[in-house]
Amino acid sequence: MVVGAILCGGYSKRLLPLTRDIPKVLLPLKNNYTILDKQIRDFKISGIDTIYLLVGYKKDKIIKKIKKDYSNLEIKFSIEPRPMGTLFAVKNFWKDVEDDIIVKNGDTITYYNIKDFYEYSKSNNYKSTISVGYMKSTSGVLELENNRIINFIEKPELNIFVNTGMYYFSNSIKDLFFENYDKKNLEETVFLKLIKENLMFAYLEYSEWYPVDNHKDYEEIKKIYKVRKDKDYGYIEGKKGNGKIFIMKNKNFITNKNYIYEIKKGILKNRKEYKENDKIVGKELNLLALKSTILEYYML
Repeated sequence: MVVGAILCGGYSKRLLPLTRDIPKVLLPLKNNYTILDKQIRDFKISGIDTIYLLVGYKKDKIIKKIKKDYSNLEIKFSIEPRPMGTLFAVKNFWKDVEDDIIVKNGDTITYYNIKDFYEYSKSNNYKSTISVGYMKSTSGVLELENNRIINFIEKPELNIFVNTGMYYFSNSIKDLFFENYDKKNLEETVFLKLIKENLMFAYLEYSEWYPVDNHKDYEEIKKIYKVRKDKDYGYIEGKKGNGKIFIMKNKNFITNKNYIYEIKKGILKNRKEYKENDKIVGKELNLLALKSTILEYYML
């Protein structure tokens, strides 16, 4: 069995004054839909109904929201008396739990199939797994040939791997979390221990991911959610007649016979496989994403 956990306890000083009265995870992405709603939804659609919220700063606001909006789910609280770092936050709830755990950073928006992430870890007998993605360049990238600029790419993904904020830990390695460490955060303590003992592995599957670390990040994700609606398969964005669809790996999507769909990235399968640049025209098909897939759609 596996349970979920969401890190929700930090002060979020870089988002002041927005976080003066509420914790970061309660900042809205759109009307009546907060960062925390997105994180809980991710676990729920993956079949994980037992979720721990690792709370500290402004915890009463989180507890009040959960009691009001999520009485149908088994959501529990692990409370830090004061922010003591992510290592303490995980130990504080895991000490009373005898299951494998999946932990998510509360302030990173991602589109991973958590069930697939868990099954990947178990089938490979990995004791710990981190979701990883490609680093996003913050600037335009130039290609040069003898000092002549031959291409300009606006803020591409780079061939550098980064942590995208989701972690699987087997109950069999729990004791490593309770050893003595000088630092307070997972990345500076138990992660280094797991790497040294060859016990940490990567889950590399294409996903859009958005850290919410500062005001610029928050304004960017709010802008995205003006035209985006999260779905059990991923998301849809744009106007009714045309737009973009993201389908997570091993999720199903049913096409509408009144639309044309063009695959921009990924693979879909029905009786046949549909790959990049293929089009599905005027058909109603139940398709499985063999990889995370991006479609563009428009009305016939």
